[in-house]
Amino acid sequence: MISATLLLIPTTLLIVAVNNAATPYWAFVLIAATAGFGGGN
Repeated sequence: MISATLLLIPTTLLIVAVNNAATPYWAFVLIAATAGFGGGN
């Protein structure tokens, strides 16, 4: 359950970030870091 939630969070954030053209680079780096935690689990 925790692993699925950790993967769901960056997926949702990525959908929001890609739909907004003004998303800064650091936001994508933060999303990638959260995806790394979920994938590592």
